[in-house]
Amino acid sequence: GPDPSLAYRPNLENSKEKEEYRNFVDGSLFNRVFKTYSVMHTNQTVDFVQQKHTVWTHCNHSQMGMMDAIMSLDQLVDESDPDVDFPNSFHAFQTAEGIRKEHPDKDWFQLVGLIHDVGKILALWDEPQWAVVGDTFPVGCKFQNSIVFRESTFQDNPDEKNPKYKTEYGIYEPNCGLDKVLMSWGHDEYLYRVIKFNNCSIPEEVRESLHEVIGPAVGRQVGVYVNSKGLYMIRFHSFYPWHSHGDYTHLCNHKDLQMLPWVKEFNKFDLYTKTTDLPNVDELRPYYQSLIDKYCPGVLQWQVVIKIWQEIVHLLSRLIGDCSLICVPGLAAQTLEQTEGGATGNESPDECVGGNASDLRAHPPHRLGNSGVGNPTSRYIRLVNHGL
Repeated sequence: GPDPSLAYRPNLENSKEKEEYRNFVDGSLFNRVFKTYSVMHTNQTVDFVQQKHTVWTHCNHSQMGMMDAIMSLDQLVDESDPDVDFPNSFHAFQTAEGIRKEHPDKDWFQLVGLIHDVGKILALWDEPQWAVVGDTFPVGCKFQNSIVFRESTFQDNPDEKNPKYKTEYGIYEPNCGLDKVLMSWGHDEYLYRVIKFNNCSIPEEVRESLHEVIGPAVGRQVGVYVNSKGLYMIRFHSFYPWHSHGDYTHLCNHKDLQMLPWVKEFNKFDLYTKTTDLPNVDELRPYYQSLIDKYCPGVLQWQVVIKIWQEIVHLLSRLIGDCSLICVPGLAAQTLEQTEGGATGNESPDECVGGNASDLRAHPPHRLGNSGVGNPTSRYIRLVNHGL
């Protein structure tokens, strides 16, 4: 019979005017949105981002299929979004269906629309939303005026007062490429790393290169350069100062500029399919499960750190000094080491919490502290697994 998912298509022509989207001036959700960005812009620093890269990309792995991860976003309403006040899972299907309508021949593009926000699952694992959602921007260089609430929310950010970070290039070289730029930490970078870690086969588009054109004639290989449209959309879709305002191009290389039109194409579906006309997810799931089975099959490994142990370690470090020994229920004994100056980002996977997610579910720790609003710690605490 006919595919029941074809019954739903977001009606872009009859949705609200484009000028009404991304209203950061007023509106019913303004206070919530402003508060989220205020805390984000206070705490997203070079040190904070480096710590998050280490914590969330080198530690334990939880196992979950992609559709289960998408549906878990039933529990999440994005507090940075001025356009929607419904669970993020609906937005996933709205975006995918908008792409499916205009690009019926690009099923990989439809899949990217479906999964692009799955990194927000971090907010269900005790990360505060200001470290998960919202527009992204580079740290380590001048904050550009196109950043949302630029003039009113960065005054307490320590990097704003650091001369090294206040120039146009900051710590970066001209045209170094966005892959060498530290972006504010959030769901874009996290999902990008999960996709790469699991070797998901979102297609890579290969640009015709000098090698293909003149290689045979000159009798030698000239470098072939591979662009991944889908991965770029995932990694930079929240980078509005770049793709929508034209800032930070002085950091872009040729590859970034080649990908920019595709990120812009994705953005129109990400943004303008947000309506209160919610899709029938049950009817759409079989079609999109088939795309997941094609490109991101089976059970995926998700980089996970249990927030509570970060808080325990931080508390212990303040109480007893440099190091101690702690036995974590269900896990190997861990040595607590305190490293001055933050994480380097080069720690090996062994320098992380041992055990697995089921251990921690079986032995839930008592909650300490508050993972929400607050300044990031000035020291990075490393848990070293000695395999005991």
